[in-house]
Amino acid sequence: GSARVTADSAVALGYGSVANTANTVSVGNDTTLQRKIVNMAAGTADTDAVNVGQMKAGLSTTNASIASTNAALSTTNATLSTTNANLSTTTAALSTTNSTLSTTNVRLAGLDSDLTAAKGNIAANTAEIETINDQLAGLS
Repeated sequence: GSARVTADSAVALGYGSVANTANTVSVGNDTTLQRKIVNMAAGTADTDAVNVGQMKAGLSTTNASIASTNAALSTTNATLSTTNANLSTTTAALSTTNSTLSTTNVRLAGLDSDLTAAKGNIAANTAEIETINDQLAGLS
């Protein structure tokens, strides 16, 4: 049959075409007739149709951007891998440093105790020396 329009502001082009959705242009029907639109110029406005050439160019640009992004991410991943290895080495070094500092703190506490004892001994020796000096002075 002829073209049929059953929706508001719709257009049906060609024998057997059915426009049953509002605000559309149909060149076929839902079941047995699909047509392609040929010799269509490239769309320029946001509301224009896009032809296959435009779609391929857009996809090519998108694919190039994706490839560039993937390369950048690959570099970033390599850098992060190196950073993680460096952090692992740093963590091990810090663990060794912490252990060494802990040992040093124990030794310093021991030295502090020894120093306190030495001060006490020096004070006692000083008192004894004064006593001996006093005794020697009494002999002369």
